[in-house]
Amino acid sequence: AGTGATVWARAAGFGEELQAVPAEDGAEVVDFYGVGERPGTYDVSVERPGYESWRRSGVAILHDACHVIPVRLEARLVRTD
Repeated sequence: AGTGATVWARAAGFGEELQAVPAEDGAEVVDFYGVGERPGTYDVSVERPGYESWRRSGVAILHDACHVIPVRLEARLVRTD
């Protein structure tokens, strides 16, 4: 996902817009983070004007004795114009 994208993580009864990590020098690759210390199974969606929507269902966020275990997804968006 790149600049101008909106990323959501949703689970039963819960939804959170993920926050972007500022890109370096206008880079098109942007990292997003969120959901905090909340294990569960999520549907993740990425929306950006001028691009096809991207979705991934069943993203499992697990936890160990102290914290959740981060998951990294890569969304390669396709232009619509």
